[in-house]
Amino acid sequence: MNYSFYLFVFLCNTQFITSWRSFTFRFSAIQCTKRSQLISFINCSIPQQTGPRDGLSLSLKFSTAIVNPYLDLIVTATRSSQSEFVIINITQFDGCKFLQNTNRFNLLKILRNEFEKFAKMPNKCPVVKGTEIHVKNMSLDPERFPPYVPQTGFKTEVRLWEKYTPLFNLNVIGSVDMKKRIKKQQSKK
Repeated sequence: MNYSFYLFVFLCNTQFITSWRSFTFRFSAIQCTKRSQLISFINCSIPQQTGPRDGLSLSLKFSTAIVNPYLDLIVTATRSSQSEFVIINITQFDGCKFLQNTNRFNLLKILRNEFEKFAKMPNKCPVVKGTEIHVKNMSLDPERFPPYVPQTGFKTEVRLWEKYTPLFNLNVIGSVDMKKRIKKQQSKK
């Protein structure tokens, strides 16, 4: 019998094999705008100003309880040789489902899990008055995304609403860059 085939199937089914994603996410600009007095403060930045900028930081504080939050998420691909096009357009998404991580959109689940690694996030509604969220140098783990994400620039806009009141806008500009593979050097004979 060929036991190597069965061993291979076993390893694949138990997820012992890890894959290497050939891309990484880089951030080049971030802007956050407070749009309501329901937010005490909001601040955002890209912490590392030189070299690869893989992370972003965000701090905000709610001055009142947030009972019915809604999110808009729009991601646009940007390329110098082509016109921009919208990749993701999710509007009026229930923010409570985002906090509970019970939404049906895989991308939102991935983002929620990434936020959880870098900040203490509320996990249910209502969000209590005075709640502060501090995200420090958050990066996106390529292993959580599909195996192939095309190399492109992107613009992401997130808008948070309380019912019909806009709370803040967050705009992030970045790129999906390919990691360089190590090339074998030819040996001299």
